[in-house]
Amino acid sequence: MHRNASMLGKTVAAIAAVAGLLAAQTATASPSQAVSGLTRVTKVSASNSNTNKQIAAVCPAGKRVLGGGAEIVNGQGQVVLQQLQPRRTATDDRFVVGAREDGDGFVGAWRLRAFAICADPLPGQQIIASTAPLSSDPQQSIVGLCPTGQREVGFGGKINNGAGQVRPTDLYDFFGPPSSLLIVGAREDPDGYAGQWSLSSYTICANESAANGFVLAAAVSPTNSQNKSVTATCPAGTQVHTTGAQLRVDQIGQAITNSLVIDKISVDPSLTSVTVRTVEDQNGTAGAWSVVAFALCAPPGS
Repeated sequence: MHRNASMLGKTVAAIAAVAGLLAAQTATASPSQAVSGLTRVTKVSASNSNTNKQIAAVCPAGKRVLGGGAEIVNGQGQVVLQQLQPRRTATDDRFVVGAREDGDGFVGAWRLRAFAICADPLPGQQIIASTAPLSSDPQQSIVGLCPTGQREVGFGGKINNGAGQVRPTDLYDFFGPPSSLLIVGAREDPDGYAGQWSLSSYTICANESAANGFVLAAAVSPTNSQNKSVTATCPAGTQVHTTGAQLRVDQIGQAITNSLVIDKISVDPSLTSVTVRTVEDQNGTAGAWSVVAFALCAPPGS
């Protein structure tokens, strides 16, 4: 299911009007069997001035990917995340991360770090992918849903054909468990982009009997015009299963998000918190803005 900016963009704006209520609370669901074998895997690229980088954090043999994250190191607001994708191959599960220098390029050396959150397989676990048609709309969104009888246990997103000139703004579960709705959003940078681009959503689903007990934790940064980060911590007795982020501005519909770069969505080694960092690009903005960190959490198994 997908819509471009002319349709779903308006819906996302309406959703954002009440998102403050959701981000300030934790949604709960009924207890269930814990997810077992939870672990975090990391992968780091070389540090150089290559325009484009893609790396994958690969799950251990026999484990399935639930989510992941990424960090751009020394990108200075001029390197943009393009891919945060859970993927199942013929031999393994992995979380694939991609980033690219912006349209003006970047002379410095930078590196990319990928995080994969992996666990023992859940009954019925699958990745539901949806890709919107290419479009020249400057702001686009796509949603992801699980089929009837299943619930969301993780997610990811991807910008297709963005050429470093399209920046992610939304990757989060709007409703929270059990009625999950994945939202993936992005918009072009301040100079715009002449090409056509689109978004893909990746919803990791499992049978309802195995996917209860998940909770959505969130934390909101202060609202100002400074670079900032914020950390969402899972409730006691639960651990992170996937990560998310959202940019906000001080007035709904204000376009200053095109000068902002989310360059870190990471999970800590103990799998108890998610940290999101956002920086202004070289253009900067005088407007006030904030960033939200999301952690989809559940009790760990043995």
